[in-house]
Amino acid sequence: MRLYLVRHGQAAEAFTDSQRSLTERGKREIRQMAEKLLREKISPVKILHSPKLRARQSAEIFAEVLSGPSSLEVREFLNPDITIAPCLMAIGLMQAEQKGAAAILIGHLPHIRDLTAALLDPMPEAEDIQFKTGTVACLEDDPQGTWKLISVVSPAVP
Repeated sequence: MRLYLVRHGQAAEAFTDSQRSLTERGKREIRQMAEKLLREKISPVKILHSPKLRARQSAEIFAEVLSGPSSLEVREFLNPDITIAPCLMAIGLMQAEQKGAAAILIGHLPHIRDLTAALLDPMPEAEDIQFKTGTVACLEDDPQGTWKLISVVSPAVP
């Protein structure tokens, strides 16, 4: 299975954190990364995102560009206000059910960075991954279920 762990695009300031929307730059960042995955012929079986608006908007752009799943899935375990333990459990279930498939998970800092580090443990350089807005980290599991880092790409949007 391949996981694409994504930090949402740049977001505007808002009165409530959950209602922060993507800026125009943030939309361009996510579109650029989605188009990169399209060129790589990535076809996710799932696009999961946190309940926050900026993550949902990022997921919608990925789904549009990739002609991905018709329904996006909101997952509370991608909310940065909770621990990564439920997310790790959900990934374990997907790993068992979706052999050879690809899934995109869209979240926030520090949650997405902590999740990546936990999946790649004991790979110390995993903690050094810089999840700027729009960054995509690609991980792949091996037959033993161990995750390895394939790539980390950040958008080059002015």
